[in-house]
Amino acid sequence: MRLKTFSAGTMDEAMRRVRQELGEDAVILSTKRDGKSGVLVTAGLEDAPPAEVSTSQPRDLPQNDTAALDGLDRIAARLEFNNVPAAIADRLLNAAAELSTENPTMALAAALDAQFAFAPLIDEAPALPLLFIGPPGAGKTSSLAKLGIRARLAGVAVGAVSCDMLRAGAEAQLATYTRRLDIPAFRARDAQALARALASLPAEGLRLIDSAGSNPQSESDLAEISALVAAGDAEPVLVLAAGGDPAETADQARIYARLGARRLIVTKLDTVRRLGSLLAAAAAGGLALCEFGLSPQIGDGLVPMNPVSLARLLMGERIELPSLNPAAMEAAE
Repeated sequence: MRLKTFSAGTMDEAMRRVRQELGEDAVILSTKRDGKSGVLVTAGLEDAPPAEVSTSQPRDLPQNDTAALDGLDRIAARLEFNNVPAAIADRLLNAAAELSTENPTMALAAALDAQFAFAPLIDEAPALPLLFIGPPGAGKTSSLAKLGIRARLAGVAVGAVSCDMLRAGAEAQLATYTRRLDIPAFRARDAQALARALASLPAEGLRLIDSAGSNPQSESDLAEISALVAAGDAEPVLVLAAGGDPAETADQARIYARLGARRLIVTKLDTVRRLGSLLAAAAAGGLALCEFGLSPQIGDGLVPMNPVSLARLLMGERIELPSLNPAAMEAAE
């Protein structure tokens, strides 16, 4: 049986779409209220001509189709709980319906893999310096430190530059991390100073740049970020905290994507239960999901994001934190 889920404002509209796409032989398997768009209707269509059955008896679904329906229902319920925007949930459910859903987590992982890009930040040095950008309080400095530790433990040369001259203690915070891990670090008050600082770091190493928190609604703030990107010939990596309003977070992602951001780090996942804004940001900005933070502790590191780890989070499962070198963790705390 081929399964497909339809979202619509009313039941009549959903039924019309079912008949248009699957025909009169489609079987309605479940209906569900959707707080965003109205209703979700899952319908199925037999691959082979249906066998003749008595009209006086309800038709029993094959056991594997019943399991698939249960899996889809579980996925739909979790997407609704996470406040995933209706359009994204619709695409994920339809992708999952094309697969075996006896294991809902793996079906959702496959659907995420089909709908989103994943590009973890590798421990080997990327070609361009990485400039961490985002709103105030997103966790840029701690994400930089976590990535620096991981790279150092992997034997990669690391250098850092702080361009955050606004936040009290920002420079001292970064200096604490870098000094104890023997990572060379510089300050840069403007784009020209950033270019000079980067020239002092080995080009073959991992070069990390911390920026001040920026207001995505401020043209002057965005202009400063653009100047840093150009001066450092850097890849801007957007850092956002989990748990925001999906529509607002999506707007922010679009704005930062216009500055050249192509990858997204999501922090503070340990403080929230709903991750819909994460998917909304990635979809709106066309951003690849790369890493997420599950702890405020620097030594706990960033977790590379992949379809399976994200599906487990959306389904409410626990993710084990990476095990980093205890000595390095102690030094960084």
